[in-house]
Amino acid sequence: MGVAVPEHAATSDRQSTPLRRLAGRHPVAMFLAIVLGLSLPVTIAFLLSGQDVSPAILLMVVFLLGGATLVTALSEGRAGVRRLFAGTIRWRMGVARFVVLAAAMPLLTLLVGALTGTLTSPPEGWLRLVGNYLFQTFIVGLLIVNLWEETAWGGFMQSRLMATHGLLIGSLLTAVPFFVIHTPLAFAEHGLKGTTWAQAALDLGLIALLAPFFDT
Repeated sequence: MGVAVPEHAATSDRQSTPLRRLAGRHPVAMFLAIVLGLSLPVTIAFLLSGQDVSPAILLMVVFLLGGATLVTALSEGRAGVRRLFAGTIRWRMGVARFVVLAAAMPLLTLLVGALTGTLTSPPEGWLRLVGNYLFQTFIVGLLIVNLWEETAWGGFMQSRLMATHGLLIGSLLTAVPFFVIHTPLAFAEHGLKGTTWAQAALDLGLIALLAPFFDT
């Protein structure tokens, strides 16, 4: 004797099956479609309007984490989501490497400034400047942005690409969309009109150089 299935449940199941099947077959493609499709237009809109892009960066983190969670839930269910978030307490980036990466950008900026003769002492003094940078990097950056970015890029996307293509290729493949999504940020400090091509090229070059290391 068959078991009666409520009509709304059967309908819901039929409607969700294609989406779950797509997430199971192409999880990375679905993730990138969500993240890039939402993040880039929002960030570019903030730049075009001349507004501070900080809210766009926070939205990008929401899209990253939300996309990774949604695709994981569709493809692996609740158990997969639990595994994804369990990785936040097993951060794969060691403390020493994080310190090196956190220092790389400001040190490169100081080096470029020294070589080009544009390096000047900050009005508020070096001690306050360093203190503000450390606060922004380790408190705001680490806890609000980097931890959840690492969960999406490393815990979700890179782990899948590495399982298929190996450590090196998986890291390089992850670096490409990582670079793309951060491209508008090269214009964040001075805006679209205030950023010179030389400044943009330098920032984009630094992002491209560091991308394979930030997402591994």
